[in-house]
Amino acid sequence: MRGLEESGAKAGDTMVVIGAGPIGLMFMNAAEIAGVEVIAVAKREDQIGAAKLFGARKVVHVGAVQDVVAATRALTPAGRGADIVIEAVAVPGTWEWAVDMVRKGGVVNFLVVHRAGPR
Repeated sequence: MRGLEESGAKAGDTMVVIGAGPIGLMFMNAAEIAGVEVIAVAKREDQIGAAKLFGARKVVHVGAVQDVVAATRALTPAGRGADIVIEAVAVPGTWEWAVDMVRKGGVVNFLVVHRAGPR
């Protein structure tokens, strides 16, 4: 809830949540309840249904598109990018996606702390 509050999300905003694990799913659910339009970015096919169940109106499956950033931005109003992007994976590649998916003047929230070492 703190991450949602700190992002300044309000009803009608478009939010991308990168990661459909437990933390990402909880974030999607809280955002959807708050009236935020949620777009999920999921790596595994089995996460797509869960993302929709937890409030994502649209889902980008990483393995089904060539350019995840472009596919995600295409789902935002006028392709401008999301008002808010939540990065809930904690790997450098998704950090870069988050910055590239947000609209000019939008907010990126790096929700998960990165752990040093191989994953």
